[in-house]
Formats: sequence, structure tokens, C-alpha cells
Amino acid sequence: MNWLTRHKTRLILNILVWLFWSNMLYNNSRSYTPEAADTGIYISHIIGYNLLYVLAVYCNTLWLMPRLLFRKKYLWYFFSLLAYISLLAIVISHYREWLLARFPGATYNNFSPVSLSGQGPNLVTEIYFPSFIALFLIVFVFFIGSLAQKFFEISKQKDAVQQKQVEMELNLLKSQINPHFLFNVLNSIYALSLKKSEQTPEIVLKLADIMRYMLYETKQDKVALHKEIQVLQDYLDIEKVRLAAAAASVQLMVDGSAANYRVAPALLIPFVENAVKHGTDSMLAEAYIHIHIIIKESSLTFHCINNYKANFNTEKKGGIGLENVRKRLKLLYPDKHQLSIDTANNIFEVRLQLNLEQ
Repeated sequence: MNWLTRHKTRLILNILVWLFWSNMLYNNSRSYTPEAADTGIYISHIIGYNLLYVLAVYCNTLWLMPRLLFRKKYLWYFFSLLAYISLLAIVISHYREWLLARFPGATYNNFSPVSLSGQGPNLVTEIYFPSFIALFLIVFVFFIGSLAQKFFEISKQKDAVQQKQVEMELNLLKSQINPHFLFNVLNSIYALSLKKSEQTPEIVLKLADIMRYMLYETKQDKVALHKEIQVLQDYLDIEKVRLAAAAASVQLMVDGSAANYRVAPALLIPFVENAVKHGTDSMLAEAYIHIHIIIKESSLTFHCINNYKANFNTEKKGGIGLENVRKRLKLLYPDKHQLSIDTANNIFEVRLQLNLEQ
């Protein structure tokens, strides 16, 4: 059943070709009427004669091509094909001549749609060569069809392998993003617990929502955009509590409606995570994070800007999170995004423009 499924198109095309062949053969054979006693024998010989063409086709496509041509044994294939077509041409030629003698008044065309007659001083040019040409033509038609199918099979296999590699890489990138993100959030909660903050239970609930999103929603290819934005808000709310005096400097503004759009999960989180890790963690009271999300006409513009200390992990700015999100954008949104990251005067600025899906 798997073989039938994989070769469904090929089988249909083969059936259509042979139906066309049979129709031509039927029309040709009708021009000759054998004696009543010979009708059954006449039909039997026509079927047997044309089965030799079928043998020629499938001996090539099912045996010679897989064993020689597709294994790059080109010379062996060429000489084997030439030899067996020549041999079969001799058999067919003698068979046809016998049929012409057996059924007086019949012509070449009565026996096959591609039977050819020749002229010349000897049997080679008059009988064998026309049969060789007829066989070659029908074999060549199916040869081209088999090559085309092989090409599409190889292309499909390459696409499948490439898709599998993309999926594996995306899963790896997700697995790298999630622990990194949660590690930063847990650090924030730990700082609150040291202060014995009354807001700790509320923050733990927000963390539960974040974990639920990261554990379940990120398994999907796309999630609702408003869920992604809500996770950003929950994360920043945790940071606001930890920062206390600088909380007002952590802002998230959203212009436009996210209700009808979908986006790759955990795509925006690494930008916020980076701003927190290299911004607020380095400066605390003097830190700020301004995030502006604009949703308009199936397009998202994400703008995140934060300050940082010049001597705070400058060699690691961006970290694993931004490197991963770059890779994910290339894989998931090829030619559908623009990402720019700038650092100047202790300011870290990220701008992402993305085509959205509904």
C-alpha cells in the first residue's frame, strides 16, 4: 500500500498512456477484418504483439534504470539498453512479418500504433531498423517519465530532510530559550523573597502563567499574539516589583489590536530578557526599559530600548537569547522580517519589523 501511495501519480500517468495506446490500436485494427474463424486468433496475436512493447518499456524502467542508470553505471546502461532493444526489435520484426503472412490483407498499422515500415536493399533497413525506431520511441517516452518522477522524488526527500533539520534546530533553540528565560525570572523572585515582599505570591502566580506558556504554548508553531504580549507584561511586572523605585521606568506600550494575529512562540521574550539582564541588573535605580509594540495592517513593529553600564558584561551583550532569536527569525520568517540591533552611548536598542499571520 505504501508503494502504491508513493507512486500514485506515476501509475495514473502510465494507465493514461496505455489507454491512449489501446484506443489507437483499436482504431487501427478495425481497418482489417479477418475471416470469422480467425477473429479470436487475430485479437490474441494483436495483444501478444503489443505486450512485447510493454515488456520493452518496463524492462527498462523497472530493471535497467534502477540497477544501472540510477547507480551511475552509465556505460553499462547504454550498452544494455541498446542490446536488449536491438534483440527485441529482431523478435518483433519477425513476429510482424509472420502476422502479415498469416493474415493476408493486413498492414503494419493494424498490429500496433507505432509499427513502422521501411525500405531498403536488405532486412536491416527494411524490417529491423523500423522496429528498432518504434521500440526506441515508446521506451524513450517512459524513460523521460521515469526520470521526471525520480527527480521529484529526490527533491521531495531533500525537502523532507531539510524540514526535519529545521524542526530539530527550532526545537533546540526553544529548549535553549526557555531555561534561560526562566532562570532570570527565578532570580527576580529570589530577590523579592529576601525582601519578604507581600507581592511575592502575586509574582509567583505570574511566574506560573509564564511557565504554563513556556511549557505548553511554545510546543505550537504559532500562538496568539496577545498571549505573547501578555507574557512580556507579566515578566516586566515581576521586574517592576523587584526594581521598586525604578519601576516607573519600565514601560510596555501597545498600539493596535493583537486579537486576530499569530506569531511564533517566545519570539519577543529574548529581547525583553536581554534588556533586563544587561540593563536593570547592571544599573537598578538608574535603569530604564521602554518597549513599544505597534500592530498595523498585518505588520508588527517591536521597539525596545534600554540603558546599561559600559563595563557590565560588555563582552556578552546580547547573550544566547538574541543569537537564538536571530536564527529563529531566519528559519521561520525568511524575507518577512527586518531586525536591527544598535549599541551607542550605553544605549541598547532593538527594532524588529515582522509580517504577521492571521
